Amino acid sequence: MSRILTVRIQKVRKALEWLIKHNPLYRSSVKIDYDKVDILPNNDIPEPLWQTMTVSTNVEEMEAERSGYVPDPLANIIVEGEQTEICVATSGVVDVEGLAVSSEDITNRLLEKVRIDWSKPIVDISSSVENDNEEV
Repeated sequence: MSRILTVRIQKVRKALEWLIKHNPLYRSSVKIDYDKVDILPNNDIPEPLWQTMTVSTNVEEMEAERSGYVPDPLANIIVEGEQTEICVATSGVVDVEGLAVSSEDITNRLLEKVRIDWSKPIVDISSSVENDNEEV
């Protein structure tokens, strides 16, 4: 596990620099704060990962957790008077095969995105018709 979660500062630096150099979304809007990078634990696992990690040797329990919904242990933590850190927990469900979405739903969603105003002409054909009538 430590092999996967261990931070290597030099690799983090190079990855961020590569993203800024090669990805236009990063190039114009992201600046590397090297002071923040330097406070990462070098060749160690960051503390927030340790705080949210659950280690269990019970194989049956681990299989049960993978097979269904597992409540987020951070969701109900309330510490009064302490607002220096904000825990962010993300989750989601992805229907990669598109089984839960009908083609009609997809079409409707695309039409919402496009929203063409058909009352306005898309192409002005009057000028091209006038030019066709001219003698050459």
